[in-house]
Formats: sequence, structure tokens, C-alpha cells
Amino acid sequence: GVTYDRDQAKITVINVPDRPGIAARLFTPLAEHNIMVDMIIQNVSVDGFTDLTFTVSRKDVKQAAVLVQEAANDIGAARVEIDDSVAKVSIIGVGMVSHSGVAAKMFTILAKEGINIEMISTSDIRITCLIEESQVQKAVLALHRTFSNSLGSQSPWFLPPDNGNRKAQLSIPRKIRRLRTQAVRTDDRGGNLCRGLI
Repeated sequence: GVTYDRDQAKITVINVPDRPGIAARLFTPLAEHNIMVDMIIQNVSVDGFTDLTFTVSRKDVKQAAVLVQEAANDIGAARVEIDDSVAKVSIIGVGMVSHSGVAAKMFTILAKEGINIEMISTSDIRITCLIEESQVQKAVLALHRTFSNSLGSQSPWFLPPDNGNRKAQLSIPRKIRRLRTQAVRTDDRGGNLCRGLI
């Protein structure tokens, strides 16, 4: 199945000192203000510095930006960048782990549609890509055309594009609600990610 979430904003902290305790200093103020953090990635360290990117709900982004900027100043990061024109699109299904090449197929479809992938997160039943919000409907339709047929009854959930709602949610069985996810940051211009996974 295919789902999406427009209620997303991306925050990137540039040139973060790569030493113990820095991530805690960035995220603790957000937790203290009950701001939920979703996708988190950290680049490979270069010369003792790295970039750290994460997403929050769009309704929280203004407050989060202030808190993160204060923390960034304290730790000596270069700057904070905000992008509130992003959205998540996901493919999901209980049979996903038994299907090889699902991620490569998803990335290939998005590349063919000219959609750049900004972030990726995965779990046992879900692959999520962060993309430009303006590309959401095109992405959902393209993914649905493929995965509604290829995953069949093992992936029974599909929610078509809405008419302005920012968030589309699916009802997931209780046994698969608690998942551990991993995320990576990537630039998929030209479909490079697809070629690496096929």
C-alpha cells in the first residue's frame, strides 16, 4: 500500500562538532517542549564536523527552529537550515520483508518520475522517502500503480491522494505497530541510489 504525510518540516544543523553529547544537547530542548522528532540522520564526520538533519511536524517548526538555533549557537555549529516544503511518502505492507528488491523498485519509480529523495527511513513493513511536497501526488500515483499489483493481498492498505489534507494515516495491525527504524541521508538526483540497489 501507499501512504503519505504532508505535515512535515526538515531542520538541518550544519557543521556540528562530532563529539559525545552533542546530539543530546540538540534534542533535549525539543523533548522538554514536547516537540516530537521523526526522521533523524547524521552525515559521516569530516574533519571533526558533521551535519545533522531531522524532521518535525510543521506546526512545531517555528518553536523548534528557535530552540535548535539556541543549541546550535551553544555547541558552535555553523548554521541552521529550515525547509517546510517537504512531505513523506511510504510504501507499507506486512509482506514486504518477503519481497526482495522492494526498496530498489520504489527508488526507481521515483527517479523515473523525476522526484528527488531527500531522506530515507526503513522498517520491517515500511519504506519512507522524504520528498518535495509539490511532488506528493505524482509520487503516490506512480507508486500505487506498481505496488498495488506487485504486493497484492500481502499489502492491503492504500489511501489515494486527498483533497488538501496534510496527513493520510493507515490503520495498522497491532502486532506491527512498534517498529525500530533506521534512516540515511541521500541525494538521488539521476537515480544513483537505484543503480546501487539493483
